[in-house]
Amino acid sequence: MCPERTSKLLRARRESNPRPSDSKCFRELSTALHDSELRAVSGGNALLTVREVAAILRVCRDTVYRLCAKGQLPHVRILNAIRIAPADLDCFLRVHRDCPKSLL
Repeated sequence: MCPERTSKLLRARRESNPRPSDSKCFRELSTALHDSELRAVSGGNALLTVREVAAILRVCRDTVYRLCAKGQLPHVRILNAIRIAPADLDCFLRVHRDCPKSLL
């Protein structure tokens, strides 16, 4: 088959059956589904990154990593990323509010 005919066939196939990821409607739908699934799973509270937790606690990121490694701050590891649930951070703060020396 000649290259010109092949490219015409491929173009016709793409036009008659576009990939869903190329469609604006699909992108909007997948974003809406992702947002609703995220709210359903997290109850509206998205997991916090180490950087966000460090900013809340006003400490460096290494301190947050150290707290997670010691088991003092509950966390979830997603591949190489550590995420902390806001409820776990609140609990950590309540427990350690009276005894700040035990943080490190």
